[in-house]
Amino acid sequence: MPSSSTHARTTSHPPPNVPDGGGWGKVKYQGDRSCLFGVIFCFFTCCPIWMCLKIDNKDAYLAEGKVYDAAGTYLGTVAELNFIAKRDDNKS
Repeated sequence: MPSSSTHARTTSHPPPNVPDGGGWGKVKYQGDRSCLFGVIFCFFTCCPIWMCLKIDNKDAYLAEGKVYDAAGTYLGTVAELNFIAKRDDNKS
């Protein structure tokens, strides 16, 4: 008979204080690169596209519909963010 503690094991190596059972991936956000590109584009075209750009990305963890960064900081829900799941190459 399987032990009920099996559910408590870490299998996906979540960030601190984040529930296990999720998966790693990337999330796009508006960071330094997005702002720099937007300012340069706006300078040449007078179009404020920088407000829409999200070309920066960072590691993120998705668990129970919530997205966290690698430090365990809550970023938002999967519906609010552009979360891209990482493919697991270690599976047979």
